[in-house]
Amino acid sequence: MKIDLRMNLDEVMKNIDKSVRILEGEKRKALEKIGWAVEEQVVHNIDRAKAIDTGKFKQSIHHVVGSGTVNKPGGKAKNKQGKLVEWTPYSISHSEDDNTLTVADGVHYGVYVEYGTVRMKPRPVMRPAAEERKREIQDILREMVENSMKK
Repeated sequence: MKIDLRMNLDEVMKNIDKSVRILEGEKRKALEKIGWAVEEQVVHNIDRAKAIDTGKFKQSIHHVVGSGTVNKPGGKAKNKQGKLVEWTPYSISHSEDDNTLTVADGVHYGVYVEYGTVRMKPRPVMRPAAEERKREIQDILREMVENSMKK
């Protein structure tokens, strides 16, 4: 018995390209959702750590998806309240691709709260945030894959 399979390679490549575009769009939405969730957790952690004086620290928490001016002081982004905040070099992570989600604060003393000083014990608010939202992050990623497969 002989089976002859013939495929139109151009059609296959178009379908692959379409799938990649859909996944890219879903990925961006998922990273934004994760950013808001982690940002919300950081604000909660600031309250829990009693790291509040004027409220400026909480209001400065923001996130950015993708690369760009992420780690350059002087960059700006909108926080959850829609307020424009300055970037500081104290962001959690950065890479040169669009698969990056950065959550950062816009105050100079955030790093001292996070890691402590010789006179102040550390009160981590950024580092534990993603771990504390792990289940929600997994749900968002699962939803991203499901949505991209539906289209």
